[in-house]
Amino acid sequence: MPASMKDRVAIVTGGTRGIGLATARSLLDRGATVCITGRSTEQLADALTQLDAGERAIGVAGHAAEAAHQDATVARVMAEFGSVDVLVNGVGINPYYGSTSDLPEDVAIKMFRTNVLAALAWFTRCEQAWMGEHGGSVVNLSSAGAYRGGPLLGSYGITKAAMIRLTEQLALEKAPRRIRVNAVAPGTVRTKFAAQFWEGNEEAAAAAYPLGRAGEPEDVAEAIAFLASDDASWITGQTLAIDGGLLLTTLVDSLA
Repeated sequence: MPASMKDRVAIVTGGTRGIGLATARSLLDRGATVCITGRSTEQLADALTQLDAGERAIGVAGHAAEAAHQDATVARVMAEFGSVDVLVNGVGINPYYGSTSDLPEDVAIKMFRTNVLAALAWFTRCEQAWMGEHGGSVVNLSSAGAYRGGPLLGSYGITKAAMIRLTEQLALEKAPRRIRVNAVAPGTVRTKFAAQFWEGNEEAAAAAYPLGRAGEPEDVAEAIAFLASDDASWITGQTLAIDGGLLLTTLVDSLA
């Protein structure tokens, strides 16, 4: 039986849909109290309705890369629940498809700010508010694209590779404070974010994977919940590939 997360409080950024929403549900199923974030108040309300967890789930609207939103979210969680034991950095953007050498500078800055620097900022706030004195667990969302290049997603993959390195560094630095930091690296998952890689082309997308299918949000969510829980109490600084065997192959075009 999975370790109980009763009395644990988690923040899941980007928790209104896809992997983030499935992660919130998995953490709730283990007994945790969860705060999800998202940019749209309507999507937050819909997600909370789907989670149907009453007072054990709240939502805070805002842009994940903005300091004011980060401060407001952590402050509300501390005020309402008294701790921040788990942080899941689930937010990521990919506004550019094409050659990395043609990546506009402003787009590159936006990607790194959201995909990498925001994760560090969320970590810092959670550490200052609670984890620095009490320990905790952080799970970052990377990508199988961090390990291999491709014709369209190279720039996105670079940010996700940086996420892996950030995970390792924070894990090393914060281990004495009993803060574990890990990451997951999914392949193509059937979410709106990755729709162009599977929607309307599901048979071909599935064929790219040795296990014969693209991923589901729950595949990733359950791994995140495991890493966040005491079941993984002696695991830190690791990145778990959740990719249906894709990284065992030489295929790169379908990495998401």
